[in-house]
Amino acid sequence: MPPEVSFIFGGISAEYDSSISSIEHIISTYLGIPDTDRPFDIKHIYYATQKMAVFTRYHSTVLSALHVYISDISILVGRTLLVTFDAIKSCNEYVVNLLHGQFGEDGGVLTLAALSGLQGTFGDPHVASLTMNKYAMSSFVSSLLPTDVVRIPKRRLINSRNVEDEIRITKSLQVQL
Repeated sequence: MPPEVSFIFGGISAEYDSSISSIEHIISTYLGIPDTDRPFDIKHIYYATQKMAVFTRYHSTVLSALHVYISDISILVGRTLLVTFDAIKSCNEYVVNLLHGQFGEDGGVLTLAALSGLQGTFGDPHVASLTMNKYAMSSFVSSLLPTDVVRIPKRRLINSRNVEDEIRITKSLQVQL
């Protein structure tokens, strides 16, 4: 019997579309392999909305109609990521992390997965927190090396407290054609 694998995709990142593209590619490739030759079975597919509500479906309800699945649940209330991770842990699932960018690769989800004791492709949260978080990495590098060795562009960390100011500044910089 082949091992079972689950997937988590979607999320809050600007790279949300890449996450969707990743799961679509995996599903289409998987479906292209004859049933008897598939190296693993898909147990669950977890979709994290852009508000980080998480929905679970058995793969057969999703594989052929991913976009319908996503649009059908966009108005529903899902479980939190922590509740979902607790359920995954209790089922002893192996999860392939397809959450990209902010929170998916910058150490956020990886830290929660490590604290929850999940098995999967999450990786080391410490490494990801430093290397995949562009703001943290640029701050780290600029603190170690003089500016004449490494030229780091000016950067701004946008958060909920300053987002309106940043939108105003961005709009003032836009060039009209």
